[in-house]
Amino acid sequence: MIAVQGLRVDYPEGAALDGVDLAIGAGERFGVAGESGSGKSTLARALLGLIAPPGRTMAKRLLIADQDALALSPRGWRALRGGTIGLVLQDARQALHPTRTVGGLLVEALGAHGPLGRSQARARALDLLAHVRLPDPRRVFDARAHELSGGMAQRAMMALALAARPVILIADEPTAALDPTIARQVMDELDRLVRDEGLTMLLISHDLPLLADHCDRVAVMERGRIVDTQPTGALAGARHPATRRLWDAVLRL
Repeated sequence: MIAVQGLRVDYPEGAALDGVDLAIGAGERFGVAGESGSGKSTLARALLGLIAPPGRTMAKRLLIADQDALALSPRGWRALRGGTIGLVLQDARQALHPTRTVGGLLVEALGAHGPLGRSQARARALDLLAHVRLPDPRRVFDARAHELSGGMAQRAMMALALAARPVILIADEPTAALDPTIARQVMDELDRLVRDEGLTMLLISHDLPLLADHCDRVAVMERGRIVDTQPTGALAGARHPATRRLWDAVLRL
């Protein structure tokens, strides 16, 4: 589903990614962990074709859902981001458009990826909001992100991510702005959606135990490189220093 070999992202001040190799199978829930500045969010942006100048992306191989991403035009990248890949970011209240309603964003996304009339798009948008278990889809449809709680806004972003029926979901620190109880609820919902929709998931977090609970395998990044990859059942006993630091840091909290 995702195959990466020798991925680099260079900036004038140095390399943000330095030769990343990665293979994620169809239907796999794959986690990427690392401290701030390790390169994990840069990896997500590179897989989305969102590295802007002066950054430069290079790779020996970059396959995403059987597409050679190295050969994509800007239009091809937009189609990949809007259709093949769904994206969930941290702090949806900040990430979503501040003046547009959730419903307006959903209707626009649905209209961009299918021949839906406005009434059909509205009905589909309400279905998506119900699908992510928002308690009052019609109220959320008419609300702006800042008018929602953190957990509700995060679920609204999940609905947006599913609008084009993607096959891959990238979730970058989706619970970072939430309190622990709401974070658990959001992750449980994300798990259900990934399972029900048959998605391949790339989940990025600094919280290694969280990844252990919600992924099949986890890669640990340090200084722009993947330094360790483990099945989640082996993380507690992992010996690589970077993996141990991440595991022990959360357990001490």
